[in-house]
Amino acid sequence: MENEVLTADRRDPATRAKQRPPPQPLPAHGPIPDISATSPKWWKYISEGGATIVFSYRGPHHDIFSHSVVRLRKAVRDISHAMTLKQLEASGIKLGEVDGPGNSEVVEPEEGTITRPLEMAEKVRLRSKGSNDSIRSVGSMRSVHGSRRMSMSYQPPAGHDSDSDSGWMDDSDDEGLGEEEQQDDPTIEFQTRVTSKLIPLHYLPRLESVKIGKRWIAELARISERARPAARRRVDGIDLKRKKGVVADDLVGWEGWAVEIKPKWGFLPNPTHLSPETARHKLKRCRYCMHAYHASRAETHEEQGIAYCPLDLFSGDPGRLRKALGALWDAWDASGGSINNLKIFVRGKILKPKPAKGSEAREFKELQEFLEPRDEGMRGAFIETLGRMLDSSPLLAKLSILMRSLDALDIEGMERLWREAKHFPMVGLTPPIAADEDEPSIDDWQEFVAEYLSHGPNVSSEPHPTDPPREEDLRYWLSSYLMSATFKDCSVMLRFPPGKVLPDWTLDNPERDVDKPFITAIDLDPKSMRRLQKWFDLDREIVVNYAHAVEEGRAQGECIDARVGCQSGPV
Repeated sequence: MENEVLTADRRDPATRAKQRPPPQPLPAHGPIPDISATSPKWWKYISEGGATIVFSYRGPHHDIFSHSVVRLRKAVRDISHAMTLKQLEASGIKLGEVDGPGNSEVVEPEEGTITRPLEMAEKVRLRSKGSNDSIRSVGSMRSVHGSRRMSMSYQPPAGHDSDSDSGWMDDSDDEGLGEEEQQDDPTIEFQTRVTSKLIPLHYLPRLESVKIGKRWIAELARISERARPAARRRVDGIDLKRKKGVVADDLVGWEGWAVEIKPKWGFLPNPTHLSPETARHKLKRCRYCMHAYHASRAETHEEQGIAYCPLDLFSGDPGRLRKALGALWDAWDASGGSINNLKIFVRGKILKPKPAKGSEAREFKELQEFLEPRDEGMRGAFIETLGRMLDSSPLLAKLSILMRSLDALDIEGMERLWREAKHFPMVGLTPPIAADEDEPSIDDWQEFVAEYLSHGPNVSSEPHPTDPPREEDLRYWLSSYLMSATFKDCSVMLRFPPGKVLPDWTLDNPERDVDKPFITAIDLDPKSMRRLQKWFDLDREIVVNYAHAVEEGRAQGECIDARVGCQSGPV
């Protein structure tokens, strides 16, 4: 059955058991690693988003933290400027609402705390139960990969200078919430209970809760502030009231090299639910290629003659895959390395295509040493190396199936279903999509995934009649579109060990051995219900702008969806 592709690989169960032991939950009250056992100066600022900031461990060997990053939550300092920076709409915004890059986040005005959709859902759940209990800890499920154990004493690693660097452990924990009372980051539980049911575990990063001391986090915030972008520093910073963070695999900051690809939408929509006006364009050009002609993207990759199409990357055809990689390289080169779809890292530092002086030139030379280009040059060596790696991995096919089947109605069909269910004929008005819907909790997401998997990967609308619409079916389709949006916006990380690329390397590395290449799907946090109406409005704008470009002779061509009706092999 095709559904087996989504839930498990097809190797003999006994063989799988020998190669990868089943994940075991940690003891409910087992010790959480304490990052304060390390010096803050051993953590290097890497990047940040709307709600989190990431640091890479660069200290002496440590059983827990070597080859790891820590993701810490942020708090807003200047709410009014944060609204400007994050491009809030001019009207219709609820108090405290802030749009992040894909998610909707809420800023608590009193404290500046940034709250994400899963936490909003948990607050609603507790209120509905009338519970005063704090949000439950998920320490027993810190990582379905299995935790990197450390001793109860949390001793510093060998060679550690206790006089200079060990003073970051807090003597007491009298202020604020205790460790057991502050929730683990919900993304850990979301991966354990939801994402890992859709994506095999060996394609997901290790996520683990870690304890953070007050003095340690304050010192890290102090010494890292100048490394942050100036615009960010004014708006927000590390949330000093948090006592837990998330430790994950460091996919870029090590001695080898890595590539991040953000593939975007890998399919053409189901024609059943499209209007005649949009179908003539949506069934010829993919969403990504049409979006290049949106008014907000006057200078785009396609208008510069560089044509990356996600359908090439997802096609399963070696030639088209390499065409997509070449287009990504060309866009990366033309943009000076600023495009969002392709990032290259060498020894933990982001690489720019045209090095001039200093370390950047050295990093570019090191990439040449890894790839060893010959007559084909750096571009050709890069394309062939990544092409060969991706040929050996079924992850792109997996992502394409998930995007396509979770978005079975297209946002047009979903909006029509919402309108039929929620329209007020007496006043001739329909509320914005999902306006009265709570954010899905982790329990909700787990139930949704179970129902989704029961239908198989090629979900259609038949199991859920839309005439007359039923509220429970509507909730399913809203959740389904949100989950599809998560996979449409995810990134794929290819991590390579130090040394030259070997001809027998593949991405078949279920044990995630760091001495071999492996591939990881990242940025799989759930999206917010509050984005749905904005996505529908944007969808209409994209089609209208593309239609104008066609009429003016600026746009032409066709995107070929090679995976319509195709089945993916085992993963």
